[in-house]
Amino acid sequence: MSEQDQALVRSPGQVAYNEMGEVVTTSAIDVAAASQVAYAQQTVQARYVMALKRPRNEGLFRSKLMLEVDNPDFASICEYSRPVGKEKNAQGKWVEKIAKGPSIHLLRTALRLFGNNTAEPMIITETPDFRIGSVTISDYENNFHVVRTFTIEKRIEKRGFQNRQTGTVDPPPGREILGTRVNTDGEEVYICRMTLDELRKEELRQTALAKRAAAEEFLPRHIIRAALQRAVQVTEDQDAKDPLAAKNKLIDAFASLKILSTELEHYLGHSLDRLTSDELSVLRGVWSRLSNEEVTWEECLAERNPTGSTEDAEKVRAAKLAALSQPVQGEKQPAGAPAQIAIISPAQAQEFAEVCTSLGLDDETVARLVKAGGAERYDHMQAQLFDTVLKMAKASKPKGAKK
Repeated sequence: MSEQDQALVRSPGQVAYNEMGEVVTTSAIDVAAASQVAYAQQTVQARYVMALKRPRNEGLFRSKLMLEVDNPDFASICEYSRPVGKEKNAQGKWVEKIAKGPSIHLLRTALRLFGNNTAEPMIITETPDFRIGSVTISDYENNFHVVRTFTIEKRIEKRGFQNRQTGTVDPPPGREILGTRVNTDGEEVYICRMTLDELRKEELRQTALAKRAAAEEFLPRHIIRAALQRAVQVTEDQDAKDPLAAKNKLIDAFASLKILSTELEHYLGHSLDRLTSDELSVLRGVWSRLSNEEVTWEECLAERNPTGSTEDAEKVRAAKLAALSQPVQGEKQPAGAPAQIAIISPAQAQEFAEVCTSLGLDDETVARLVKAGGAERYDHMQAQLFDTVLKMAKASKPKGAKK
């Protein structure tokens, strides 16, 4: 066999071609990698060339961004808000401190209008337990780059479920259990491996947070600040024209995320009938974070408790529930009505809910029991009627149950 014939004998995964009488052999994997490198090179070079041919105009960018925030629908989602603890006001009283800033919705629009840039997420490395990624915003006019990294731990905490046959708490079915721990409520929770869907949601959340942090450093701060102020003013003017429509629109927006008005009342600590303009702004900021999957509703509720202790959480919840039974300021009480009705405690409300769930009572039966307790909501039942209502609940049978 000649030397040329020997060269043409190749192993699988190799490519051989004749070049001026010489046989050149290379790996198919190397060819694919070289193609990807060449494609990335050409793409980046094209972006730099276009950036030099069409440089941005900051004045035009500012004008376009202001036109965007003049739209009331867009202006209402331009600001995020979250509680960050307590602070003393001018009167020396401790009040909740709210952090506010440009939302990811405003920053995404600003990046698009600013031009000659890309915001690219990338997975840096991955192990069975972690996924490390980054978001890079590149400016092709000034060769300036901002990078923010994030780490995802591929584990999630889940509560077990009550086994009605044995009476024990079993681990969540179909999950890979990595361990257990006792949470602040004294409950044992299971540490499970994330599913692909849970991992995707967490990656979207971490990517959005990293992108927002990078965009705030990348974009001209004075223009973003001016646009945010304009958006807040447009929203306040729109609210002043029709406060009821603004409130109903926000309630519908939360309902689209499966968060009901009763949960919003629990978050605020009073009825939505007493919703102020400041609280309306805070709820919009919360919705902005929720809609982008930056945070969960449970995490938003946890942020309202600055200490994180179980005892203080119970005190806060009890105070909020008590505030719900207070009359609106200026509202006249019915003749002969008590100044304040004692309602059931959070522990009693949880006991009632657990009994109804374990018996499988339908909504109609639960509503009838709640009304028997002198309330429209189960956590508003009168304390002196609770024992009677609980006995009625335990004696109730769901429709279609065997006698």
